[in-house]
Amino acid sequence: MKKFMITGANFRNKGAQAMLFVTVSELRRRYPDCEIFFATAEDLNVDDYQFKTIKYKYRLKQIALGGLKGFRELLISIVADFVKIVIRYPEKKGGFFTLKNFLPQIDLMIDISGFSLGDQWNRQGQEEYLDNIRLAKKYHVKMVLMPQSFGPFDYKQDQQALHAEIRELLSYPNVVYAREQEGAVLLKEHYHLKNVRQSPDLVLQNKELDFDKVFAKKPVIKIPDILPHAVAIVPNKKCFQHGEKEALLSLYHKVIEVLLNSSIEVYVLRHSKEDLTICTMIKALFPDNQRVHLLENDFSCLEFDAVIRKFSFAIVSRFHGAVHSYKNCVPCIILGWAVKYRELALYMNQESYAFDIRANNINDAEILKYTAQMIENYQNEKMKIQEGLSQVQQSNCFNILEEVIHG
Repeated sequence: MKKFMITGANFRNKGAQAMLFVTVSELRRRYPDCEIFFATAEDLNVDDYQFKTIKYKYRLKQIALGGLKGFRELLISIVADFVKIVIRYPEKKGGFFTLKNFLPQIDLMIDISGFSLGDQWNRQGQEEYLDNIRLAKKYHVKMVLMPQSFGPFDYKQDQQALHAEIRELLSYPNVVYAREQEGAVLLKEHYHLKNVRQSPDLVLQNKELDFDKVFAKKPVIKIPDILPHAVAIVPNKKCFQHGEKEALLSLYHKVIEVLLNSSIEVYVLRHSKEDLTICTMIKALFPDNQRVHLLENDFSCLEFDAVIRKFSFAIVSRFHGAVHSYKNCVPCIILGWAVKYRELALYMNQESYAFDIRANNINDAEILKYTAQMIENYQNEKMKIQEGLSQVQQSNCFNILEEVIHG
């Protein structure tokens, strides 16, 4: 019986949740009797799912890695948790070594992080990402990095040490799948890695999620009624971190005015839990307009997939928000903050509708021009997306598993 460990996912972000579900489905399709463990720091009840969890908190990872830092974290854990473990929960004594004892049993670690390595992120977050590889290497666990974004790597002085770490550690996984051509080129040319392959997003490649392989009990999917001739607006908090707040709100105001002037119903909804504040800000631009609807639902990835197909097209800033749209042949105007958005649009023959809205890059006139064009042509764009999707789904990055496990 094969044992798989999945890292890099979470339930807060619907893209990460979708990648987890697709990964479980693909694993069970190939290895029906396998055991699947989702490594998470979240406290989750997974009784309704066909996978288990393994605690994957920072302290447990450092203890498993060992060394001075691991010893320090062990001492901190013992002191911090003394009352809870010794007095209230004596049966949990020794739980600090759960991960350390568990890792040698794993046949393959599969990382499905979306984007964690590059100069946009702080040093600590990147080190924690690299800890996944350190753990696999220390315990001789085979590893695959599934399609994800990498780079750029224009690190400032205080992050220069990451170059050597990336060169050493990313050479360990059996395969490193870069989701974009830019990332693949950077890893091959800058770090001289020989294990890099390029692959589209794993959710986009997946033709159909097998519910029976993911869920122990069929999930209940609840979505609100959507009026005809409607457009979804799916913002992203990170765009407001990489761009200018007032400029972005002004852009959304102009875009929504164009939609309203074309008798379109506008729905503002979130793809990630953290984006509700941004959705509320956008709705506040039109507080008294009943044709601008705010959906406060915290949709699951399955519910988001079901609701997005109700729209004529969408204006999306979440990567997997666009992925779900394209999977349902719903055209998008993408307002993004990284190269991954443009390369995604290229796969779907939609590059004209992908825009970089980071500070100094935003072009209101161009975005409004293509918003008007999308209103006129979204039916034709659906056919272009269908062609692109058919091409992408001819391959499947999970086909590498047999080669990795038995190679």
